[in-house]
Amino acid sequence: MTTPKPTPTLMEFLDRARYRMSMTDDEYDRLRAALEHLEGLRKQAEVFQDCNTGLARERDALRAERDRMVEWLRGRGLQVAESDANFALMGVFDDRRAIWQALLDRGVLIRETGPAGWLRVSVGTPAENEIFRTALEEVLG
Repeated sequence: MTTPKPTPTLMEFLDRARYRMSMTDDEYDRLRAALEHLEGLRKQAEVFQDCNTGLARERDALRAERDRMVEWLRGRGLQVAESDANFALMGVFDDRRAIWQALLDRGVLIRETGPAGWLRVSVGTPAENEIFRTALEEVLG
């Protein structure tokens, strides 16, 4: 039984074929450096792909949390503007400044912005959103 020969790596192949390809030493050195750099780039691409996958999971989780927030707000009789953003524009409040201040007094900061009677809440972590929901329920009664 014969042992199969290992397949040469690209660098080993280059070393063997160097003289048959009529390369100058400078050309050979540049090609070898480029091929060595290529492996580093491949590894970086794998890292970037892993990062993109992680970011996609975070984006999807944020969207799901936003959708839960919007559903909850609408379930409380509030209007919520359609949006793909990481916040919910909600209303309509007779005195949005009073609602904003009452939430702030409970440690919840939202934005008093947008059309008259509307407030904007950023979507956070599930725990942060629960704090907001609890505070808003207290304020609205």
